[in-house]
Order: sequence, then structure tokens, then C-alpha cells
Amino acid sequence: MKFKENIRVLGIDDAFLDEEYSIIIGAIFRGKSVLEGVISSKIQVDGLDSTEKIIEMLFGSGYERQIRVMMLDGITFGGFNVVNIKELFERCEIPVMAFTRKMPNFTKIYEALRNLDQREKRMEIIKDGGAISEFKFDEHKIFYQKVGIEKEEAEEIIKEFTINSLIPEPVRVAHLISSGVARGRSTNRA
Repeated sequence: MKFKENIRVLGIDDAFLDEEYSIIIGAIFRGKSVLEGVISSKIQVDGLDSTEKIIEMLFGSGYERQIRVMMLDGITFGGFNVVNIKELFERCEIPVMAFTRKMPNFTKIYEALRNLDQREKRMEIIKDGGAISEFKFDEHKIFYQKVGIEKEEAEEIIKEFTINSLIPEPVRVAHLISSGVARGRSTNRA
């Protein structure tokens, strides 16, 4: 699949609202520089509803037929509310990429899950997301998982959409909006 220059991309990030809920924000971009829309939902902290809430958010947006790629800031939102990126792809029929700034330590993740219910299910969802790839370009390095897209195409999109930080612009903007809504001001972590 070859992507057009002005494809629509959905970037998703979250921020804690309180001890019970996190907000998830979707920033819809047309091309790498036009913010075309913003969508949102709430998920339970350490719950298991993030995959379903993203699907509901997308299909309630009016953009569901136009989005060509979903980009997530990792696969865990709201603590350890794990997104099943394979299920997300299968149900939405849109390629999914999840980014992290460093290689996850699965031993530490598994230990952190020790106190949560359905620990094994959460680990299975994490593993179901596939292998984590490292991509270096220019002065950037990013780690990502992908479903429904070939490595070369994924890396072409990463390069195209990475403009102002180490992560692609739709995810960076989703982060700014989610932290601004949750904290009253955005943070520059992205």
C-alpha cells in the first residue's frame, strides 16, 4: 500500500483526569501539518476498556472512512489499560502503529502487573501487538509495534510525520491536548 502525501492520520494519547479515569484524545491530521479534528473519550485507570473506547471514539467521529493510519503513544493508557492493537486493526481495518521512546522492559512490566486483576490477559494483549522494531533516521530513534502495515511503509510514514519531536506529529499534538485538558496546561514531554 502506497500512502498519499495528504493522508489522514489519527494520533492518540492520554492523560490522567483523576485516580479513576484518564482522557484519551485523538488528533486527526490531514498530511503532516493540518490538524483537522479532535476526538475524545474517557477510560478507566488500569481498566481493560481502552481498545473498545478507541473504536467507539473513531466510529463516532465521522472520519472513520478517511483515516489511513492510527498512531498511538504506546499500547498502555491510563496506567495499564492495555490497547489490543491487533484487535483494533481487525475491527477498524486501519493499520495501527504504537510508539515508545525506549525499549520496554517486559520483566518490569510483568512485575508491575502483579497487583492488577487479569494480569495474564494484559500480558497476552501486550505480546499480541507483535515484535517491537527500532527505527533510526536522521538524529531520531524510535521504537514501534505495527499491525496491518509493512515495515517499509511504516517507517516512511514515521519519517514523514516526525517534525517537531522524536514522535510523529499527530501523537505529539494528541499529547499536548490531553495534558492541557487534564492538567489545565500542556506539558512538553512529547
